[in-house]
Amino acid sequence: MPGRGLEGPWLDTSRDTNFAHEAYVVVTEVLQKERDFLPLSSAISALGHLGDPCAIPLITPFTTHPDARLRFGATFALGCFPDEPASVLALLRLTEDTDDDVRDWATFGLGVQGGADSAEIRDALFRKLTDRNADVREEAMAGLA
Repeated sequence: MPGRGLEGPWLDTSRDTNFAHEAYVVVTEVLQKERDFLPLSSAISALGHLGDPCAIPLITPFTTHPDARLRFGATFALGCFPDEPASVLALLRLTEDTDDDVRDWATFGLGVQGGADSAEIRDALFRKLTDRNADVREEAMAGLA
């Protein structure tokens, strides 16, 4: 599983989250008002943890943010919705990101976390077999297997 210390049981977004609706409201307000890195990053990740696909349009603008750390957070969050079409499209784009960790988690999200399958996904995973980063290559192999 990819690095950055995100391993844990919370990757299972199928479980119930206490006060998910209330938390979603608070987190989306933070996301819309905040400009500092740490609260933004936390809000983006929280949207993935909450598991509500309505968050995808709120997350995707951060996939092109100049700060790779926010792009990474968006990639993680989108990976929590690996079978949602809008998330798949964003993850496909993120497999070409300049940041190794972003590419790694995008590849992981497409190839391992979800069950979505298409020629575009398989082509993206195939291209990642020759990525300069070993972790990206390993996630691509796992996804294609």
